[in-house]
Amino acid sequence: MIEFLQGEKIISILEKLTLELNNDPKSIKKSALDQIDDISKLCELLHYSNFELWNCEAAIRRNDISTSFFIHLKKRIDQTNLFRTSCIERIDSISFDLFKLCECNDWDSCYVNSETLGQLVDKLSILTLKIYSRDKYNKIDPAVNTLKRQRDYILVCYNRYINELSEGKGYMMRYCQFKKYEKSEIVKLNNNSMDI
Repeated sequence: MIEFLQGEKIISILEKLTLELNNDPKSIKKSALDQIDDISKLCELLHYSNFELWNCEAAIRRNDISTSFFIHLKKRIDQTNLFRTSCIERIDSISFDLFKLCECNDWDSCYVNSETLGQLVDKLSILTLKIYSRDKYNKIDPAVNTLKRQRDYILVCYNRYINELSEGKGYMMRYCQFKKYEKSEIVKLNNNSMDI
């Protein structure tokens, strides 16, 4: 069986990083995605992008911001979203290669999932941020248990998918998000790197 990060390990990484980012939002350094083959590091970068989006979206909803700051935040959201989708695609690309998947059109004969491994990691990341945020401000919030249950469900889907892929019984399609952003924003990313 191929060694790949099990979901519990990913959640541990995400929870630890959430605490670190809330103490020091600049604890993650600039990285070029095309040079990273470490799934753990990619999970951290993806989670950082979701953390950054979370904070930018909270700021942009405020009523007391100037138009210029609004525009700055919108550009930051676009840039971060582009980096986020690039992280998802990089996780998928590494997964595709690691599991030695080849193009397949006979999907009835193998285990398939509606989402890729990168997309599932993204969902685990977002749910981890929601759980932390709600739990931080309201220790008795009943939504926390619902969010944990949702994350546990995604965790089962992720682990099952990993097992099927590693046993050669599964298939994962290469997805491209095809997000459309201003070319000037894309150029700033310099080979999918993000200045954090």
